[in-house]
Amino acid sequence: MRVYLSKLNGDRTAAQEIVAELSNRQRLVRVVRGGAATALMTLFVLPIPGLHFVLVPLFLLATVWIAVKRWRSNFVVQLDAVLCPECGQELKCGAVYFGRDGGVIYCGQCRARVVVAIG
Repeated sequence: MRVYLSKLNGDRTAAQEIVAELSNRQRLVRVVRGGAATALMTLFVLPIPGLHFVLVPLFLLATVWIAVKRWRSNFVVQLDAVLCPECGQELKCGAVYFGRDGGVIYCGQCRARVVVAIG
């Protein structure tokens, strides 16, 4: 599978090969780590009087949201040596996790919206 970058006008450029497709076990480890971090923050705000009525439900919802986002991430792509299609500068994203549909990243130099497609 290849990774394609495109600008808002739809010009597609082939970037590189997928670095790794995550197995279900790797995805589950990512879910547990992310969920455990936010669940731990929930325990820390529990003894705060007054604020815990707002923060505990907020962190519990964040735990579920992070778990779902991490479970849907199927691919890890290394975007270090890839150039932005808008300004030509190097994208300094490192390893980025995407689902089957790809996603959107932003160039750190020109703040252009770069669509990442996997296929």
